[in-house]
Amino acid sequence: MTFIESETIELKSSVVADLCKEVIAFANTRGGTLYIGVEDNGTVIGVDSADRVTLQINNMVRDSIKPDITMFVHYETQVIDDKQIIAVTVQEGTDRPYYLGSKGLKPSGVYVRNGTSTDPASDTAIRKMIKETDGDSFETMRSLEQNLSFQAVEAQFAKRKVPYDAAKMQTLGMVSSDDIYSNVALLLSEQCPSTIKAATFAVLIRAYSKIDVSLPVRCFSRWRICMPISICTIKPRPHLRDYTELIPKIIQRTL
Repeated sequence: MTFIESETIELKSSVVADLCKEVIAFANTRGGTLYIGVEDNGTVIGVDSADRVTLQINNMVRDSIKPDITMFVHYETQVIDDKQIIAVTVQEGTDRPYYLGSKGLKPSGVYVRNGTSTDPASDTAIRKMIKETDGDSFETMRSLEQNLSFQAVEAQFAKRKVPYDAAKMQTLGMVSSDDIYSNVALLLSEQCPSTIKAATFAVLIRAYSKIDVSLPVRCFSRWRICMPISICTIKPRPHLRDYTELIPKIIQRTL
């Protein structure tokens, strides 16, 4: 059997520290196979203990890569010229982009396959993968910044004596089941790059020319978002009463 590196094949003589980068690159691109115990020129040198090496790689992949990618990685011991090598087959993942947990969701932690090389992904490529995986909804997309703090949010919940914990964060859509922050979490965090300044005000919405809807809107001064929290007061004309169902009684929108 001849081993030649390509877009879907990577050769490693032994387990190295940056092996997870190769796994990430395959999962973020079109998948591929990583052969351990084969030098770059295709020479088979084998590994000392296939079981030990497989366990070592499995632990590295499980502990270092986010989101969880273990279900897309498969291990096989092959015997070539009486020498054991490990074939690590990586499928293209469904939760791209995958990244090094120690680096975060940024170019230094996200890798893609370009020909026979593994390169850091650009910000544009990362956003494209997030959009393809999470859809077009900005709120549900994974935040590019994962090192977030929520002191102001915690203070507001404590002030109103409302429990604030991991379950509440998931209910609000701030964090996924894999403990990955969404853009909702980014907007509520101290790391939010944008600040919206607002004051208490009332706006009059005129609908169907005959119906007045008074919508009081209040803003938490310490939060970075403006949240309408009041119920509309609808004042319909008697002969237009049936149209009032077209106007929602509660308007909730995060800016």
